[in-house]
Amino acid sequence: KRNDIGTHGCRELQGVLTNSKTIRVLDLSGNNIADEGARIVVDCLSNKQKQNLQVLMLSDNRITSKGA
Repeated sequence: KRNDIGTHGCRELQGVLTNSKTIRVLDLSGNNIADEGARIVVDCLSNKQKQNLQVLMLSDNRITSKGA
């Protein structure tokens, strides 16, 4: 199932990802987020002091080594 949220959708998720302490699994596979979107997601999640995320799925998103 594809949602194609793209980079714009990742920007919209920033507030939720930055403020949530309860996300344990985040599946953004097949959403066409590319390198910039991947960086946005990782930046949001890596800046949190109490991160409960256990699984992050980003497959099938056109992410290259620059966004990894």
